[in-house]
Amino acid sequence: MAVVVDQSVRKNGIGKQLMRAAGTWATSRGIDRVVLHTRIDREDARRFYERIGYKLTATSHLMTKCLA
Repeated sequence: MAVVVDQSVRKNGIGKQLMRAAGTWATSRGIDRVVLHTRIDREDARRFYERIGYKLTATSHLMTKCLA
């Protein structure tokens, strides 16, 4: 699942409402933990998630190799 709020309407509480709704949905189905991924260079996203209670637990690098 991806949650994206268009940049033109950010800072209006939409992302917070979407994440709250996703959490409510997950809890109602017995899910007790959410793990999410955001790119390392998306500092704005990391700050947003931290503001709504998420904790940074790891950083990672995605590596690819073209074989053709």
